[in-house]
Amino acid sequence: MPIALIRKQRCPGDDWFLQSTWLGGLPTLGNAAWPRGRNGQPLHHIARIDLKDIKSMLPDLLLPDAGSLSFFFSEVDNRSEGAALFSPPGENAKTSSPEDLLPAFEEGGHTFPGVQ
Repeated sequence: MPIALIRKQRCPGDDWFLQSTWLGGLPTLGNAAWPRGRNGQPLHHIARIDLKDIKSMLPDLLLPDAGSLSFFFSEVDNRSEGAALFSPPGENAKTSSPEDLLPAFEEGGHTFPGVQ
């Protein structure tokens, strides 16, 4: 069964730091290392999904009842690569991005402009 993520419009007064599922931003990896591609460059974080949110909508889905999945992506030489990492429940501190993470987008430019 497919799952669709829909970007919710930000409303004044909403505390977005209390959200459990989001697109972009920083992941919550706990002790896991930030994933890197075959070329050694860090992959870009694209989404963090709280499994509790998924299980509440699809209780028969074969996923853990708690914890989160963080999804990463990059494109190198027209080849896509990605990763998904599981974080156990309670690991909610945001993980800082690696210093060598290239920009994912430049205004007026191309997606992944620093990747050749």
